[in-house]
Parts: sequence; C-alpha cells; structure tokens
Amino acid sequence: MIYSVEQVPKLLGDNSDGTSSFLNGKITYQDTAIQIEQGMAEQLKPITLVHEALHGILEQAGITDEAENIIVALGYGVVALMRNNPALVAYILDGEQ
Repeated sequence: MIYSVEQVPKLLGDNSDGTSSFLNGKITYQDTAIQIEQGMAEQLKPITLVHEALHGILEQAGITDEAENIIVALGYGVVALMRNNPALVAYILDGEQ
C-alpha cells in the first residue's frame, strides 16, 4: 500500500468516551493516509512516521489487536537501528553488493 504523508497542526484524535486528544500521528487505513503533528520536535517525526507505518503493516496482515506499547518500542527501535547502521539500510535498499 502507498500512503500519503501530511504534517498537520494540532492533530486531534477521537477517544472512546467521545472526547478528543492531541496526537503525534494518525493513520487512516481507508484513506491510505498518515498524518504527523507539525509542531512536534523534528527528531520525533521519523519515529512517529515509522510508528504509524507499523500500524499499517499489521493492519494489512490482519493483526488488529496489537499492543500499543509494542508498536512504540518498535518505532523507536527501528529508527535507532537505521540511524546507527546506515550500511545496513544501504544493503537493504541496494541488495547484495
């Protein structure tokens, strides 16, 4: 799936009790769209994007009951793995060299 990514000021999400709260990111599967809070720290934006992408990957796999804390850990972990290992990222993107 190809998702659009948009930075949005004051990104809100709906809570189960009918209230709203501010979000760092939001994925909308039926619109294939990811929204990222425009005002958050720049270093958090890639982590939030990966976090939302992981939700999308699991949704496509039919895994809809994932624990949010696992997605949080993987979001930070995957970004740290890529930042600390640029040769690994190059290998994955380019294949065997």
